[in-house]
Amino acid sequence: MKKMIMALFSLLAVGFIFINITNAKSEPDLFTLATTLENEQIDIDKWSIHSREQIETGEKEEKLSQFKKQFSDWNWEIVEDQDHWEAIGTSTGKRMTETISILSADGYSYLMYEVTGIGWDPELKDSFSTIIFPTLDKIFHSNPTVFSCIYSELDGNMNESVSAHLTNLLHVFQAEELEMLREDNFVSATAYSPLFTESIKGHTEEFNLQLGLRNQGLGEKTTLVVGTPIITIEY
Repeated sequence: MKKMIMALFSLLAVGFIFINITNAKSEPDLFTLATTLENEQIDIDKWSIHSREQIETGEKEEKLSQFKKQFSDWNWEIVEDQDHWEAIGTSTGKRMTETISILSADGYSYLMYEVTGIGWDPELKDSFSTIIFPTLDKIFHSNPTVFSCIYSELDGNMNESVSAHLTNLLHVFQAEELEMLREDNFVSATAYSPLFTESIKGHTEEFNLQLGLRNQGLGEKTTLVVGTPIITIEY
């Protein structure tokens, strides 16, 4: 897998992967990512979750009307051209931003919910029970797959290579490495860890963890992105 970053919409249209959703754990996978990194003394700069489901194209206007009523205090806009239609609702708070998107293109239509946040502290966990989980229940009819990602900037004086650091992170996540990509100042891996509830089944193997480390140069910071079941943000 040459590129570890997958565009979310592209993922939706591909038919050879199947999402395996389990509800064995009550704690979101994002919390597990955050706790594991904090135990390694890694500060969390940004985080995100993405959820989505396919809908019938004829439902899009009805969904938009419904959400405008349910989330009347959000900012709503429609962007469209000959081949693309998207309705976007946004709510921006002090520590996080929520976005609901209804996207229709190439004969497919999708409903998506995204939350992005800055930093991490115990108070953010309360937002999941009071804001995020209730919003998920209002938006989706089924149990949606939740894609969780964390972005961190590490100290530029790291005393080990990015490759060695990635190997250590795989160990702390109890992950089995399935694929590895190494380039100059960059390394990434796809793996499977028993710590997470979400997973993707590829052609031959199930995986649920992706990690990427990029060193910006001598003395510069190293960026880390961790995602389950895949990375869905650019880095």
